[in-house]
Amino acid sequence: MSIIKLLVFDENTEFRASLEQYTHSLPEIDYRGVASDVEGAIEKYAQWGPDIILYTSELVTGLGLDQFSALRRAWPDVLCYRLTVFDESVYDEFATGQGFDGSLPRAEIEEHLERIFELVKDARKSTPES
Repeated sequence: MSIIKLLVFDENTEFRASLEQYTHSLPEIDYRGVASDVEGAIEKYAQWGPDIILYTSELVTGLGLDQFSALRRAWPDVLCYRLTVFDESVYDEFATGQGFDGSLPRAEIEEHLERIFELVKDARKSTPES
């Protein structure tokens, strides 16, 4: 079984705890939690290399959209989704305009993550081993 590595940037501790509890029930997911700033994100990525990054723009820890855009350009193969409060197409359009792969509503995160995990698995199947 191939492990999918998930890194989350979100200041809401209840959301993070809920997401962590959910992902721990999935043996193919390695959830590492949250980096607190840009340097932490770079360090965590360099040491571990996530497949998926979930990000909220409301962070008060110093990881703004400019810094996120730099991380995104540095690692274009990582799936990056902006976390939102609502599930509306305008959020997807806004997120993709900022360099994200899309947006995900926090309230329906489990349903959406299942689809994203499948995208990662499918991409791995179609990529030849080096």
